[in-house]
Amino acid sequence: MISEVCLNCFREKGSFEVCPHCGWVEGTLPEQAYHLHPGVTLSGRYIIGTVTGFGGFGTIYKAWDSQLGTIVAIKEFYPAGLVSRVPGTKEIVVFSGERKDNYIQSKKRFLSEARNLAMFNKNPNIVNVFNFFEENNTAYIVMEYLDGVSLRDYLPRHGDKLPVEESLEIVHHVMDALIDIHSKGIVHRDIHPGNIFITADDSVKLLDFGAARLSTGDDEATLTVVVTQGYASTEQYRSKSKQGPYTDIYGLGATLYRMITGILPEEAVDRQVKDNLKRPSELGIEIGENLDRAIMKAMALKAEIRFQKVSEFKDAVFNNSKIDYPEIEFVKRRKRRVILVSGIISALAALIIIIGWYYTTYSQPATLPDVTVEADTIVVWIPIDDKSAVGEPQIAAWQRIVEGFYNDNEQIEVDYKMILASEYAEKLETVSSADEPTMYCIDGLEDLRPGSRASLELLYNSLNPNDFLFVENINTFFPSGNIMPLGFKAYTLYGNNEAARLKGIAIPETITDLDGLFGDGNSVRVERKDVPGFLLLYGAEADESGAYSAGEGLADGLIALKRSYEAQNAKPDELPLDLMSEDRLLYLFADTSDIRNVQNALPGYYSVVSIQNGESLAGVFSDMWVVSATATENQQNAAMKFIAYLLNDRSQDEFYLQQDSSAPINKAIFQEFIHLNPDFEYLSDKTGNIKFAGEFMPQLRVFGDDVYGKILNQEINDEQIRAFLEDYGEAAA
Repeated sequence: MISEVCLNCFREKGSFEVCPHCGWVEGTLPEQAYHLHPGVTLSGRYIIGTVTGFGGFGTIYKAWDSQLGTIVAIKEFYPAGLVSRVPGTKEIVVFSGERKDNYIQSKKRFLSEARNLAMFNKNPNIVNVFNFFEENNTAYIVMEYLDGVSLRDYLPRHGDKLPVEESLEIVHHVMDALIDIHSKGIVHRDIHPGNIFITADDSVKLLDFGAARLSTGDDEATLTVVVTQGYASTEQYRSKSKQGPYTDIYGLGATLYRMITGILPEEAVDRQVKDNLKRPSELGIEIGENLDRAIMKAMALKAEIRFQKVSEFKDAVFNNSKIDYPEIEFVKRRKRRVILVSGIISALAALIIIIGWYYTTYSQPATLPDVTVEADTIVVWIPIDDKSAVGEPQIAAWQRIVEGFYNDNEQIEVDYKMILASEYAEKLETVSSADEPTMYCIDGLEDLRPGSRASLELLYNSLNPNDFLFVENINTFFPSGNIMPLGFKAYTLYGNNEAARLKGIAIPETITDLDGLFGDGNSVRVERKDVPGFLLLYGAEADESGAYSAGEGLADGLIALKRSYEAQNAKPDELPLDLMSEDRLLYLFADTSDIRNVQNALPGYYSVVSIQNGESLAGVFSDMWVVSATATENQQNAAMKFIAYLLNDRSQDEFYLQQDSSAPINKAIFQEFIHLNPDFEYLSDKTGNIKFAGEFMPQLRVFGDDVYGKILNQEINDEQIRAFLEDYGEAAA
């Protein structure tokens, strides 16, 4: 009985008020009034114990997992200043206004921390995440319970510094953790002794991914400033900065410096004024010269002087690869730069002459900034989800966006009409040309009113391929030049880890051998809405008229999928997510917008698998907008300016970060989207390989409906499937 278990150590104490094992007194209230009381149950299985730590953004509890019969650690999201709780209750009250908006964003980042950590459950040097969920108007992360002490607390107990050999043993484990993290494009951003944990069995674990972000590489990005005194690099003091693996290398170098010398390094910003940081060798530490150099190079103020990869730092520390002190390397680089300058100046002079000739010889295409829009009104029809939980945030987002657009374009009035998605198609189909809206969304309705759309060439010419995904080939996707998407969805596989465990197999990170997808009797399901993606992936091709034919291998793929359906013994009305939660389904083929549904169905027990045919992935554009050809030229230009506004950072943030839907095509917001959804990190360098139906999506949907209704949902044999596809191809021809 739980009443006879100590809620501090979770051992049997019987009817004693004072635990005979740890001395905890039953009924002891937590230190802070807002902390959950011992004995509270979360998610129907986790019994809260005592608090092991808390700070400005949350509380960590020792807890008991009643299903698995083990002690776990649970981190509760509780940002001070944004929320409150009545003592003794579970529900959190969120303050209103701007603080509510901050809370919503912060909670998303908290859950992103859980997803970041869950990616590394197989790494022995990173704390494991077992589950994460939302409850009591907040969120929780369930992690392995670690018995031990942080390096920050370990140091004072061992004379405030450690022998070089012991320090290197600890750092070696942290390096291995960071190499894994950085390989996924994630930067921890808060490496210091407080986030390095030494367990009772001398294992080393890296903790706290709350500050983690995707590496910004060569681009500057607006990031939350995260600074731990003495361990933060110069770039971390700026909200607009480039950050990468070298940022974590500074923190690790400073940690190693602290361990070996017993001295907290000066803050990086103070070192920029006057660098008084002494080398460990100058402090009387017996240390090899190359290790001395490696530590100082890791802590170089200029990011480009530091090691760029942890593997380079590790090689210098453990294999004595030759390096220079940072000040010496800086001088060498400057000398090399001087040698190049004279040649560069000459080349630039020639280049300026060539550029001037080019721009005077060739005229550039017109862009939106070149066009003056007179005062006018545009009518915009917007489909809104019928479900209030989704539709209401959409309405609020559109209201903010229209207001922001008006502030920048006071001469343009946007008369926007919200229409329920269930009624949208009928209204658009029956509206007369005279009453046609100036611009409207055609998602799923691409075949409606195709002859009355204005050219968007002016808008296309205005979009910089460096700022937006896919616009470089926009005319390939939309040959008519009259459709502009705001987002996209990539098709992926969601794997059931528990079903895989029961089958004794491992779910891979990537599947390129599509035939192998169905190996070993693997059960795979494709929802009706996603059949077009399956066809694209297997090579369905459209001719110039948009008629689709079966690509090579599609017949074999559909035969294998049909057998998989038959083996599932599922009723037609059974939902794929229900099949997954019952471990009857190994894979679900769906798009990236389904991630939250999968997470809710299989919290902590799902995998995301990149599925591609060779190098090709499949996807579908979303939030596609057109402008009416019946509008005046001034109104068309005004509508294109509004679409351009829907593509800017603020609008794309509203659509794709504040709400769970598609992925944005705005590159800056796409990087933040990947950070919030690290399961899709693989898309970062593969967006150029995604196959889209584009303008011919209506025809592909018809093909998909035929495949679903005449193959997947019917009693049909292999030869009939092949005959169906052959007949389909002949009909298309």
